[in-house]
Formats: sequence, structure tokens, C-alpha cells
Amino acid sequence: MTCSKQRFGTNNPAYKHGMTGTVIHRIWLGMLNRCRDMKNHLYGGRGIRVCDRWKVFEHFCADMGERPDGMQLERVDNDGPYSPENCRWASRKEQAFNRRTTRPAVIDGETLTRKDAAAKLGLAHCTISARVRYGFTGDELLRPRMRAPHKRISDEDKQWVREWHAAGWPQKYLAHAIGTNSCRISWIVNGDNSRRAKLARGEIKE
Repeated sequence: MTCSKQRFGTNNPAYKHGMTGTVIHRIWLGMLNRCRDMKNHLYGGRGIRVCDRWKVFEHFCADMGERPDGMQLERVDNDGPYSPENCRWASRKEQAFNRRTTRPAVIDGETLTRKDAAAKLGLAHCTISARVRYGFTGDELLRPRMRAPHKRISDEDKQWVREWHAAGWPQKYLAHAIGTNSCRISWIVNGDNSRRAKLARGEIKE
């Protein structure tokens, strides 16, 4: 209840909707402020606007209704405006999934968050994140991660490392992808350059 209603009643010109301070009103104000702030590079500074209809609180409230528990206001199209056609109530998980910076993982045609993909595949979240960030999909995304740096690297993995290294992927990432260290990746890519190996090949003398 607003102060104007308490003091003068609903017929007072200062009284509008009686919802100042409510959750839905705070969400509406936050939406307006984000889009009016030209220094906010995620909203106002990026050209995100509020449609004319929603500049009036009553219209926003009528279109969206009360916020369901645990839900947040979300734009379906992250590059689109705040409008009835482009907004919905979504959970925090759904919101995180729809962020511009989120890169989902596609497994057997199913689009998952990286966290869910890691849980489904039994891999570390950082492993899935690195693979998605570098554009891996399909079988490359599902490749099991070796558990210890000292574990023997198969010929198949060595070939995989050489191919992706030739494509420009950093040794540090390739090491993380198969669960080893950068020294072993360098050895796979460049060959054994140890003194013993060079002696055996006759490249240096005792």
C-alpha cells in the first residue's frame, strides 16, 4: 500500500496502483533502470530497450502476472527487447542456460548445460567446458578423460593429439583434454627429444 493511499485514499491523483514496493514492481523498476543506463554494456549500452507498452507498470503487470516462486524475468531472444512477445518467467537454471555467454553441449541431439553434460558423461565440469569452448562436438566431446598423467597414451590418442595440434589447438588444452601434461603432448607432437633418444638416433655424440 502506498503512502498516498494511506493518507488520502484511492481517489487521490497521487495514487496509481498500490503495488509500490512489491516484488513485481521492483522487477519492473529494475528492468527500466537496466535499459536506461547507457553505461550498462549488457543492457542499455547494448541497445536493449523496453517496449512502449511496458513503460507503464500496469500493462507490464497485466501481461506477466505475479512472479511465480523462484522465477526470474527472462528475454527469450537475448538481443530482443523487453516485450510481451519476448519475455517469460524462468528459473535461474533456465536463465543461465539462455545467457549470451553460455555455450551448451550437444550430446546425441540433446542440448545440455555444460554442468549437466559433465554429470551425464561422468567427466569434470572443467573438462567439458574446455572442450565446448574450443568447439568440440560429437565423439570429440564424449572422449573419456584419462585419469592420471602417467597412464599410457594409446596410439589412437596420439593420432588425435597430432591432428588437433596441426589444426591449431594449444598443447595446454590438448593435455587437459586427455588428462596428461604439456610435456607429454610436446613429446607426442615433436617426438622424443631427450638426450638418450638423440644419442640413439645419432643426432648427437657422447
